[in-house]
Amino acid sequence: MNVEFQHVSSQHIRDCFMKAIRGFPELQRHRLIVRQQPMRVTTMQAQPVLNQAFSRKEEQYYMSADEVALMVQKQEKERLRMDRLL
Repeated sequence: MNVEFQHVSSQHIRDCFMKAIRGFPELQRHRLIVRQQPMRVTTMQAQPVLNQAFSRKEEQYYMSADEVALMVQKQEKERLRMDRLL
C-alpha cells in the first residue's frame, strides 16, 4: 500500500491509520496522503484536500481521526473474538 504521511509526527496516529486502512483492500491500489494540519477553530473542521485525479465523488473517502480510532478498536475486538473461537 502506498501511504505517504505529511506532517504527522505521532507514531500512534500513523500506526492506527495503517491498521484501519488494512480493512479496506479496495484502496490498496491507490496512493494515499495523510496530512496533518493545525485546526483553525474547531475539531469539526476537518476537510479533504481535493486532488484533480479524483474527479468522481464516489471514489473519495474521508474519515476523522475519531472514526479511524473507533474502527481500529472494533477490528481489534473482532480479531480477539475470532481468536477465541479458533
